Amino acid sequence: ITIDDVAGAGTATQHLVNLGHTAIGIVMGEIANPLYYQIDSERKQGFLHALQTSGIIFNPMFEGHCDFSPATARQAMDEILAKPKRPTLR
Repeated sequence: ITIDDVAGAGTATQHLVNLGHTAIGIVMGEIANPLYYQIDSERKQGFLHALQTSGIIFNPMFEGHCDFSPATARQAMDEILAKPKRPTLR
């Protein structure tokens, strides 16, 4: 059994767009990390496609990287949210 990570990320991103968000971030694994999986690139592909079809330009400042552990995911999100320009919140 597999998951369509492109479609899943696209659906999740489109949901945020439908809620009115225009600055949306993504946290994903590090390509250089030995735990890197293809799902990162597939999820990012779906994410970017949903933004593009909605006319939203992705800001690379809203991209964080982690190693799939809760601690590093939180750290990546904290780094994104600590920047002067942040993803939209509701």
